[in-house]
Amino acid sequence: MSTQITPTQIGRRGGIRQNSRPLVLSVICCVCASSAHADIRYARDVAPILSRHCFECHGPDAVQRQAGLRLDLRESATQKLESGHAAVAPGNLKKSELLRRVLLMDGDRMPPPDAGKGLSAKEITILREWIRNGARWESHWAFQRPTRAPLPTVQNERWVHNPVDRFVLARLEAEGLKPASAAERRVLIRRASFDLLGIPPKPEEVATFVADERPDAWERLIDSMLASPLYGQRWGRHWLDVARYGDSNGGDENHAHPLAFRYRDYVIDAFNEDLPFRTFVIEQLAGDLLDRTLPRRDPAVTATGFLAIGMKILAEKDKVKMRADLVDEQIDTIGKSLLGLTLACARCHDHKFDPIPTTDYYSLAGILHSTKLGYDSIRYGEYKKAKAAYDQSIVKIKADRTALEKSFTGSPNGLIDRQAESFDRGNVSKITDGYGKGIGIISDPGAQQNFAEFEVEIAQKRRYLIQVRYAAKASRSGRILINGRVAREKAISEVTGGWYPKDQKWFFEGTHEFAAGENVLRIESSPLMSHIDRFRLIPVKKGTDVAKTLARIDEIDARLATLAKDEPKETRIMAAIDGDAHDVKVHKRGSHLQLGAEVRRGSFAGQWIPSSDGSPNAATKLNVADKSGRLKLAQWMTDADQGVGGQTARVIANRVWHWHFGRGLVMTPDNFGMQGTRPTHPKLLDWLARELIDNDWSLKSLHRRILLSATWQQTTHRDAGHLYAGMPRQRLDAESIRDSLLLHADRLDVSLTGVPLPVKSQDPAPEDLHRNDQYYRNSRRRSVYLPVIRSHTYRFLTIFDFPNASTPVGRRDSTTVPTQALLLMNDPFVLEQAEALARRMMAIDHLKIDDDHRIDALYKTLFSRSPTAGELKFATEFLSEFLQTTDQEVDSWTALCHALFSSSEFVYVE
Repeated sequence: MSTQITPTQIGRRGGIRQNSRPLVLSVICCVCASSAHADIRYARDVAPILSRHCFECHGPDAVQRQAGLRLDLRESATQKLESGHAAVAPGNLKKSELLRRVLLMDGDRMPPPDAGKGLSAKEITILREWIRNGARWESHWAFQRPTRAPLPTVQNERWVHNPVDRFVLARLEAEGLKPASAAERRVLIRRASFDLLGIPPKPEEVATFVADERPDAWERLIDSMLASPLYGQRWGRHWLDVARYGDSNGGDENHAHPLAFRYRDYVIDAFNEDLPFRTFVIEQLAGDLLDRTLPRRDPAVTATGFLAIGMKILAEKDKVKMRADLVDEQIDTIGKSLLGLTLACARCHDHKFDPIPTTDYYSLAGILHSTKLGYDSIRYGEYKKAKAAYDQSIVKIKADRTALEKSFTGSPNGLIDRQAESFDRGNVSKITDGYGKGIGIISDPGAQQNFAEFEVEIAQKRRYLIQVRYAAKASRSGRILINGRVAREKAISEVTGGWYPKDQKWFFEGTHEFAAGENVLRIESSPLMSHIDRFRLIPVKKGTDVAKTLARIDEIDARLATLAKDEPKETRIMAAIDGDAHDVKVHKRGSHLQLGAEVRRGSFAGQWIPSSDGSPNAATKLNVADKSGRLKLAQWMTDADQGVGGQTARVIANRVWHWHFGRGLVMTPDNFGMQGTRPTHPKLLDWLARELIDNDWSLKSLHRRILLSATWQQTTHRDAGHLYAGMPRQRLDAESIRDSLLLHADRLDVSLTGVPLPVKSQDPAPEDLHRNDQYYRNSRRRSVYLPVIRSHTYRFLTIFDFPNASTPVGRRDSTTVPTQALLLMNDPFVLEQAEALARRMMAIDHLKIDDDHRIDALYKTLFSRSPTAGELKFATEFLSEFLQTTDQEVDSWTALCHALFSSSEFVYVE
């Protein structure tokens, strides 16, 4: 029976309308014949129906609840209402008001027409059978601790490689389906290479694996890939999607996050080291609170960048609201990324669908309100040691300079040295940008009578040698005056070859007498002025070789300038640190202007928390003492026995499965709540979660389990579906496409560290955006190292569905749109890589192989296989015909490589 009960307008009265009884009874009789003995379960079958149709008005949210009825709790659903009837009378269909109301065709039907469609016949059948069989409630599947179910028995034992296969095959056999055949070796190594490393295998790697006859060849291959540093770059990027990683703030003021990259590098290192996921979570939430004497102190503090890199509305004038919004963003990220729950939905009211009360939200908010975001230093011991050695060397060099000064002035303070831009009066321009850090000059702002005056204090009357340093591509003669009198009529008249600091030179401007006390040195030039950097007044002792001594001083100054560039600096990071610990009050309707009762930090009472025996509603009170409570929270979230660590393990196990297969066992990886999807293989998901926990939270161990399974090694199948009767065909993500292009061009830089590109994020002008695009296009780094500028992400990546970095993204879109094909056809970056690949193919020794062998090498490079006879014929004719349009053979090979870059096989993996 598949017809839909027609929605009609409904009232909220509790009385039974007599004219509707015949219809109720007839529908009940009609559906009684179907599935009388069906295994109907509340969590699996009934709760999703109630969540779709009823919970908005009759669910966890106390503010929105109608008629005092809460259908997610047995106590409320089975008690008598004001009408005298109970919504659910276990075992009694006629006395169950819920069933009566969903069957009505008149004004009392539930749900109301303005709230959506009525229940389908199938949904009504499920409700009827559930009530008839006693209406047993149970906790939502995600709010129960994961347990290891007994391994299923299967008929086709020969297909099974490991326990993963038993769960998959048992479901297939139950549905009358069979798994697909095993993929051939060249397909498997290509699939595994993209899966674990994000780039294709080299032809020689494919040949070696295909020829390897050892029984453990596949296991050896997987282990070698997991040991590669490229693994951390690939899988670290997966986590960065979830962590909403960005190198700029985004929002209204897109300030740069110049230190965010250290968190990115931490994530990559953590995956490469196979850091236990439990430790990974604790460090990101509270790494700054761990024992600072531990060897992992620096990485642990860096990990707290997880809390700091989110988007913030910096232009918000109400700073209290700004802080509340920041905490809300952190709660949303923690909930979705680690627990698969939309905790932030409880900010304004109790969660409408999941049993998360507002008090639990503010209990968590108090922990984060007691936390400050800022900057910290790592490798501080190394810095202090290096800084001390540096300071000692600087002191010695400066002492040598002082001795030189004294040797020809008779005093260590006799030499007067002034920067030109420090003038006391003048009409010239100070130019301090565009020349390098700490470098400034003076020059004319345009044609005029230019002057700059310097007040100089002289201890006693004496003659001084004047020396001026400037740069001039053309002569701009001026003069020097002392106390109003012309001291040198033609000064600053030399040519140095350019206008920049590298062109600056010292010139003597004669020896002149200065009076005791205050003197005024004036430099004039008309209509233009050279680029003047510094001047010196040098009191000279008789018999001193001034030029030689000054040259030595200049050498020392140059050495000091060079050393200044290498001065040891603290390694700074974005980080979280404990602030003033305090509880917060409930913000009614999410507003800090309407406060309710104060909620203790770390005190959770919602039914989303399982008890030690697996039942729901285990009230939790973390012992936060006088601290923020972040460390206790992190430990509780990863404690599989006394906390919600089982859920954390279940969520990451589902993510790993999703990233391997392109779809999760739960299709909504960021939402395991009532509005999310149920797992297709719940016992397998729990088994994977327990496998992760029991193997010290090792993700690499989980990878091995999955990739060594027959399930993962199946051939691709168009109708593989959610039961995994074959491997789903997957399009490569944006990073893999770009990295593959660079790899084939022999240009990919796979180094593990490096600061981001100097792209502009805040208020970029069109020329800035063009310059940013050039930086991206010219970079050879792996895509994971390209800066993620929120609101201005690299176009190549966004066209291939790069995620929105302002929120956790556990499942990327995978679209097929014309702009993707147009980009591969027309983007200069793609054309450049095609030409580089063409030159690689042409560089193969002409004396040893012909074009057929070269085409074969090209296909093996791009697709890990030789071309078919038809493809070989096509490529040969393509080269021949294209060569008739150009006198450059490289152009025809470039066109062929470009055409293959645009093929479906290049951007999809079997």
